[in-house]
Amino acid sequence: MSKTFEINIKKLQDPTGSKQDLGFNQYNSSTMIEIKRPTVQSIISRVNQTSTTLTGKSIARPSAFDDYTQRYLERTIRRDPFQTLETITGQLGMMGKNVSRSITRKWVSKLGFRYYTPTVKPKINEEHKKNRLELAHLHKNWSSEQWRQVIWSDKSSFRVSGNDGTPLVLRKEGERYKSCHTLRSVKFGGGSLMVWSCF
Repeated sequence: MSKTFEINIKKLQDPTGSKQDLGFNQYNSSTMIEIKRPTVQSIISRVNQTSTTLTGKSIARPSAFDDYTQRYLERTIRRDPFQTLETITGQLGMMGKNVSRSITRKWVSKLGFRYYTPTVKPKINEEHKKNRLELAHLHKNWSSEQWRQVIWSDKSSFRVSGNDGTPLVLRKEGERYKSCHTLRSVKFGGGSLMVWSCF
């Protein structure tokens, strides 16, 4: 705001009710300081009420992403980290938060969650784990010559029909190997072609 504008605004303040005696009116004032008449009217009203030309601080709209919503959203994700954004958006709608998919993505990101490709681990029981650990201890001191006597093999599975895609998992950084964030793979699933080789 220019110095001239400030001076002229001060002239508009009339705590003694003597505007008419000084010859001021809204039209003359708007012409003098070169601003629109409704603006002059607003400034006069503000000055008489607050003794300043500055506008008051506006009250921000309360955030829809309040503490309760944040806790609800985190519980929803923890309950099923493999669900899609569309599903989560629907869950929010059930609690009265009718938001778009993009808003859901923004809120999920604010909580520190991102979509990752899940770690795939064999689906084994405790007996399998015990046997594998014993095998590892038994061969941990083997020489290179001994390992050369071992036949190594590998395999790949291709589905004959259906989708081979892997779902994404919502998790925070550093939670990759939590059991709830991993997929359990099963050998020789139905409806697939297995290619095996050894060397």
